[in-house]
Amino acid sequence: MEWKVTDVLVFPRSKTCLAVCVSLKSLKLVLWYHGDYFLNTGSVLEIDNNEYIVNGRQQELDIFKITPFMPEQWHQYLKPHGCSGMTKSTEKCMHIKKCAFILCPFGTRKYLTI
Repeated sequence: MEWKVTDVLVFPRSKTCLAVCVSLKSLKLVLWYHGDYFLNTGSVLEIDNNEYIVNGRQQELDIFKITPFMPEQWHQYLKPHGCSGMTKSTEKCMHIKKCAFILCPFGTRKYLTI
């Protein structure tokens, strides 16, 4: 089955990512996963025999929950939670001590503040 990623969200303290995915039949789901690979808006995810293929390449994803997409719930998740990348401020990250990701899902450089 093929899914297109339409929105993403990360929780830096728990290293949890959420991705809103839409099927070819317009079914909308939220994938909850852990890992250092990040699904980006516009990515195409194929699930085949318990393998995850993203944009034509096999990837390791630890999907632990799938829920129906509910707009009101998604908006609650979007409330500020300490990730600079979610606010589109990607020049530098000031939350290095609170973030569990080794690589930033948004490509932000981590700076230590003294």
